[in-house]
Amino acid sequence: MDYNSDDDNYVLTDLNRGEAVKEIRNLYLYGTSPQADGFTQCTCKQKMYLLKCLIEDLYNQMPDFPHQEKEWEQERLIQLLKRTDQ
Repeated sequence: MDYNSDDDNYVLTDLNRGEAVKEIRNLYLYGTSPQADGFTQCTCKQKMYLLKCLIEDLYNQMPDFPHQEKEWEQERLIQLLKRTDQ
């Protein structure tokens, strides 16, 4: 599974297509906007943090798939390394 932004809608096919991703991206955009005040940026980051915690908690309750998860982690690491090479 090679991750890219096109995968967002694939992962969320059972949800209102793209709405969750759109909201997460909006939190990022408002939270990093130079026009936003510190309160807005902090609120956006807090909401993003709470989403991260929810996802981690739910993810940790799912069954383990050691072989596949190791592949996913390796693919993610390769993507991160490619970003730093550019």
